[in-house]
Amino acid sequence: SVLPEIRHTPGRSYDKITQPDISQVTQFLRQINSPYVIDIETRAGSIACIGFAAILQNKTQSICVPLQTTTGPYFSLNDELCFWQEFQSVALKYQMIGHNIFYDMAWLREFGITPCDVEDTMLLFHRLYPELPKGLDFVNMWFNGRQIPYYKDDGKTWGYRQPDERLWEYNLLDVIATLWAYLDMMRLVQTKQFRQPWANYQKFTRPQFPIAFEMQSIGMPVDEVGLEFARAVLVAELDKVRQKLEVLSQGKLMIQKGNKKITDVQVASYIYGDLNLPVKRNRKTKAVTADEDALVELLIQFPEHEVLKA
Repeated sequence: SVLPEIRHTPGRSYDKITQPDISQVTQFLRQINSPYVIDIETRAGSIACIGFAAILQNKTQSICVPLQTTTGPYFSLNDELCFWQEFQSVALKYQMIGHNIFYDMAWLREFGITPCDVEDTMLLFHRLYPELPKGLDFVNMWFNGRQIPYYKDDGKTWGYRQPDERLWEYNLLDVIATLWAYLDMMRLVQTKQFRQPWANYQKFTRPQFPIAFEMQSIGMPVDEVGLEFARAVLVAELDKVRQKLEVLSQGKLMIQKGNKKITDVQVASYIYGDLNLPVKRNRKTKAVTADEDALVELLIQFPEHEVLKA
């Protein structure tokens, strides 16, 4: 499939539709006439919304289609059926693009969506830059950092307390970031530097898509004995780490009664209180954090603290 030429780089902008009615959804889907991007957000074990982005009339346009909200279904049963039918009609005609598209395909398969062709920007980026991280947070920064500042912290968890509107906006950013990154990668593969990686991707990676998705869908036989052995080994190793933490922290980092693990509050209290290390904050919320990234930063700054290595 050939994508239409985009003429609004670098001053990129996009149109978006949130909280659409079914007529707006069908109108958007019926306008698609080239490869398009999708992204699925889930909440409580079901699809919360599906975002679409495409080049329509030489402009980047996007829509978030909510399915489940914090208060119940977004559409009536008939309207949602109409949406799935329109979606399938598009899927049968044009290439579907996604970042880690296999994740989305697993959900879509349950609703009868069978795309004629797919493209995965995560795998493509990994082929072009195998030494770099391939998550959408990094890929967006690499290509769209000026237009779409870092936003991925917003989507760590989507619970019922998170406003629907926030989820929908996040979903739209995902599809826009993916579409623009894909367009830029399509320009890169036309240059001399990336022609061979692109050829390798077409020859070796893409032909494995159907096989990989089939494996993901049906699973693989499991060696039950081997699985139990691996589980026992991991449990034993985890116990060793917990014992080491308890000794190094003089009992401050141990599982408290009623808990199943050492809590984030315990970790933060110990490293910022007892060790008096510089406080790390979440870049988005500014809240104090002792997550993995914070601990790695502290380990780099203060390698003498053995507890950070445990």
